[in-house]
Amino acid sequence: MHTQPIYTLREDLVIHRRVFGPKVQYIVKDPLRLEYWTIDEVAHTLLSLCDGKRDLVQLVEEADRRLPHLKLNGLALRSFYEAYRGFHFFEDTWERNIILIEKQRTSRAQALKKATANPMEIHLPAFNPDRFFARIVKPLGFLFSGKALFVYGLMAATALGIALTHLDEFLLPLSELYVIQGRALFGFVILWIIFLLTVMLHEVGHGLTCKHFGGGVYKLGFLLLYFNPCLYCDVTESFFFEKKSQKYAVTLAGGIVNVVIASLATFVWFLTSRDLLVNAVAQRVALYNALIGVVVNFNPLLKYDGYYVLSDYVDIPNLQVDSFKFLGTRVRRLFRLPAVSELYTPHERRVFWIYGLLSITYVAFVLWIVYSMFGGWLIRNYAALGYLLAAGLLYLMSRRYLKAFVRFVRLLLLDKAGHIRRRRWLYASAAA
Repeated sequence: MHTQPIYTLREDLVIHRRVFGPKVQYIVKDPLRLEYWTIDEVAHTLLSLCDGKRDLVQLVEEADRRLPHLKLNGLALRSFYEAYRGFHFFEDTWERNIILIEKQRTSRAQALKKATANPMEIHLPAFNPDRFFARIVKPLGFLFSGKALFVYGLMAATALGIALTHLDEFLLPLSELYVIQGRALFGFVILWIIFLLTVMLHEVGHGLTCKHFGGGVYKLGFLLLYFNPCLYCDVTESFFFEKKSQKYAVTLAGGIVNVVIASLATFVWFLTSRDLLVNAVAQRVALYNALIGVVVNFNPLLKYDGYYVLSDYVDIPNLQVDSFKFLGTRVRRLFRLPAVSELYTPHERRVFWIYGLLSITYVAFVLWIVYSMFGGWLIRNYAALGYLLAAGLLYLMSRRYLKAFVRFVRLLLLDKAGHIRRRRWLYASAAA
């Protein structure tokens, strides 16, 4: 009988090794919960020792032999393994049976709490489309061929030529986008239907491409992003693809669907009479899909498809977060505040400087554009109440950045409190 706990790593966990420049990470899939984890090389080495045959003393000895620089003792190693027990990395037959039973149930309260945690990003219930995709992916296999890609490119080039040569007719001011044949309400309803169909086909494009290359797609659902209808499709399985080209294909598939739809709609608009309803609808379908497919999804400064392709290309998985962290550290050092020293390669520092500054500038620009459009509309239509509603909109859009700024100011004041107290008379005189 063992006096020390025995840890057995679950055999059904799917573990995939990924290399990001000089760093190695492992993507771990839990097939029971359909959850995914990222662990580093040290964690992977320690977890791989858990074969169910070694007790804690033997695990410490083996860990010390493989990772002597860590100098682990029994208490530290046990704490490490217990943490991963909380992530369900180890065998537990009783727990496995409970999970299989509870997988059939849905916690409505928990789902509602998660869905409404961020009022600017509301997630609605999702469903599992994997079986549906498995049935249709083979008949639609021709859509993923090289010839099909050539046709998509030819369509896009032709549609772009039509749009550029008829630009004055093709583009619409924002005030006319919601008005079709002189009817604003009708145009608004049509535009929302276009939004829903567009985002649905976009996410189906991601899911079908992932399924085409052998990945599973277990979650597809709706969300309201800044009150606009969107879908989300969980294609995390693409992380396990060996070929980068397949990962890129999955990531870019949604945007390619938008470009194809925009091209077809442009052809309909060009070939039909301008006074027909189908012409007006086709024009708006083309404009919206061009906006979503190119300006939004292919834009690497927003955390959508283009961002993830760029992140994978430069081998930095958390590009935006790490860039902001890097710039934040530089700002703290500028004000002589305590800052955590991180070891970055010259390549990473260059990427962080360029991407971080461009991303901050772009986010500020987008917030200003959105606020100018909707805030101005609220003020024009609701007078005094409009100012309050516009202020609330500005807060909801920028609260993440405001909180970070407030934390920085608080840290600055706390750090400089002694300096300010010693020179308070000087500052008071200057203020006077």
